[in-house]
Amino acid sequence: MELLKNANIQPVELVCVALGWDFREESGKDGHFVTISRKTPFGNEIIIEACLSVEAEADLEYAIRDAYDAMDVDYETYIWLDSNGNGKNGAPTHIKDVLADMQEKKRLLGEIVEAVERILKI
Repeated sequence: MELLKNANIQPVELVCVALGWDFREESGKDGHFVTISRKTPFGNEIIIEACLSVEAEADLEYAIRDAYDAMDVDYETYIWLDSNGNGKNGAPTHIKDVLADMQEKKRLLGEIVEAVERILKI
C-alpha cells in the first residue's frame, strides 16, 4: 500500500507518538487507514483503527474516543482469567496484575483521548 501523509491528522500523529504510541497511516484501493497501537506493561496490545474520510480529524478522534468508551476494565479483566481466577493466554498469573494491566489500558486510552481532544479543541 502507498503511504500517504494526511496534513489534517499530522497534529494527532505527533501527539500519539509523543505519548508512546505507534502511528501507522496507509492508503490503498479500499481507502485511507490509520492504526494507532501500543502495549500495556504486561504486553496487552491496544489497537485503534480508523478508516478516514474527508473529515479525517473527526474520524480519527471518533475512533480513539470509541476505543476508550468501549473499554470495560471489569469485563476485560474477566476474559483474561481462567475458572480458577488465574491469568490465561499470556496474561499475568495473579488477578491483581490482570486488573492493574486493564486499569492501565483504560488510563492510556483516556490519556490519548484527552490529548487529541485538546489539540483538536473538541
